[in-house]
Amino acid sequence: MQFLSPLGWLALLSVPVLLGLWRLAATRRVTPLSSLIPFERLMARPPRKRSQLVTNILFWLQLAALLFITLTLARPVIWQSRARTVLVVLDTSASMSARAAKGGVVWDQTLRWLHGQLARKGLAEQWFIVTTAPVAA
Repeated sequence: MQFLSPLGWLALLSVPVLLGLWRLAATRRVTPLSSLIPFERLMARPPRKRSQLVTNILFWLQLAALLFITLTLARPVIWQSRARTVLVVLDTSASMSARAAKGGVVWDQTLRWLHGQLARKGLAEQWFIVTTAPVAA
């Protein structure tokens, strides 16, 4: 697998930004109490730093969306070898019902050969079988 746009991986630099915003939001959470508003300036102290990141389902969804967008911007592709294409044109005219030198009908010999080839067909091969007339022999 290759990436058509490796610069898309630069979007991974936004993951630390997401983590920082979540840490900042967790440490700045203040619940005001109306009875303590007059004493708010007396109780002012620097906020404690959290040692752990508080996460919930929203955080994980945002992180998954960020990683998905990053992978999409990198444009991954899988290169595969093309299948070998074989075109078989079957002549269904009246001449195919003639007898061959060995005594068999040419059409029957052709069908036996075609069935043998299709039995040995590989997985990486495509076979297209086309007849020359609308009515089969």
